[in-house]
Amino acid sequence: MAQPTLTSQNSNPIIGDQFEMIRSQSPVSPGGSGANQSWTLTGFSNPTSVTVTALTVSSTPFGSLFPIANVCMFDGTQYNYYNNTINGQEIAGIASNNPSITISFNNPEQNLSFPNNYGSSTIDNFGNTYTLSSNTQTVVGSKTITTDGYGSLTTPFGNYQNVLRINTVRTWTTYINPSLFSFFSEQVFEWYSPNIHMPIARTTTVNYSNGVFFNSSYLKINPNVTGIEGRIKDNIEITLYPNPVSSVANISIYTDYVERVNIEIRDIRGVLMRVKEKEQLNKGLNNINMDLSEFNSGVYYINFILNNTTYKSKIIKL
Repeated sequence: MAQPTLTSQNSNPIIGDQFEMIRSQSPVSPGGSGANQSWTLTGFSNPTSVTVTALTVSSTPFGSLFPIANVCMFDGTQYNYYNNTINGQEIAGIASNNPSITISFNNPEQNLSFPNNYGSSTIDNFGNTYTLSSNTQTVVGSKTITTDGYGSLTTPFGNYQNVLRINTVRTWTTYINPSLFSFFSEQVFEWYSPNIHMPIARTTTVNYSNGVFFNSSYLKINPNVTGIEGRIKDNIEITLYPNPVSSVANISIYTDYVERVNIEIRDIRGVLMRVKEKEQLNKGLNNINMDLSEFNSGVYYINFILNNTTYKSKIIKL
């Protein structure tokens, strides 16, 4: 099994990306570490669904509070601000109206480093202040981020190949005043696959003075949700690269069947710009090139129509 590598190009969210996440507070066993793992995540109960959208920072109500951020991930309640670069992802802060909370990271917290592959490891110290119910509190902590395995992953919503697992151990102290503080520890396992701009799955265990808190989430593959170049549904996997593209876009389609696909390219207004009809697909891996050199710079949506199902992706033309 090939060892995948995460980069800024294949992992950072793009403005306009949307993801459907299924969440639960059930404890889930993360399985083992190492090469060529076959992870199966089960134990999912009382799930809830949220849609996470990548927004411009300036379009959000708290954007001015996070000047270093360049993208905001909004789940309908909470605004999570990031500074995403070619070298990695940093958490710049969090804000919400319900409950009313603003967390500003005076020392941004590392989320991912690039390039990232099996054996990568990062140690990061972070700090932030936040206001909760008119009380200002200070957090000081550290985290160790280790890419401790690769292999295949099965969740209640799909099967994935060439997946990296990232193991994050995070400890922090929250100070209300110098003599009143609380200590927390957290372990998070996340599974990533190149060209999917969100973790496919995440399990979290938090230990604190009052007990233990569990949380898990899975990405639900949905053909009407953007932000996934490699999507697996009905034994079909589609990969679109490079993205952004300057001239020729490469499309790889893996299918278990002999079939035909219609490919549409539409601009951000939905206007049809180009179409390829009844492109022959053979069983296995198929490669298709599309020359976009004459297209103006901007965002375009590519629809792949197979068996009356539309798979959507997005590409940026430089």
